[in-house]
Amino acid sequence: MDMNEIRWNRPELLTTNFFVADLDQDVRTLFFELQQLDGGYALLRLLNSRKNSVLMADDLAYYLRQPEQIVECNLRRLVELGWARQVDAIDWSWYGLTDDPHRRETVQALIDWEELWYRRLNEFQRLVDGAEIQPMVLPWDKMSYPPSRGNEMDRQG
Repeated sequence: MDMNEIRWNRPELLTTNFFVADLDQDVRTLFFELQQLDGGYALLRLLNSRKNSVLMADDLAYYLRQPEQIVECNLRRLVELGWARQVDAIDWSWYGLTDDPHRRETVQALIDWEELWYRRLNEFQRLVDGAEIQPMVLPWDKMSYPPSRGNEMDRQG
């Protein structure tokens, strides 16, 4: 018998199932799709933070502090999955969050869920030893656009 077939006994699967138990099906699907990407969650959060903008892959890589090749690969996959959109003009491509209202709500629901879990973890940590767990610090939250980079195209709306 292959031990990998006994999924119910794997601790990481039990932990994951515990964390996603309160998610609706669309949010759960998004959660598992993002697990397949290297840095996909941070990328989607960045796109969500600029819902009405499109940015080039090198700008997104700059904000995420990730190699551009990884970001481009993740962007292509998010576009294929319908969570991001691509706008092409001349020889350039810009990327943004999907225009689909239901998918935008699903992305926001995942982000809200993550923030809820940070609050839950903080409560648990306080019970254990009185310390607080810090939420994910997103590098673009405290950054403005770099003066040398101006290739963001703002959309009206």
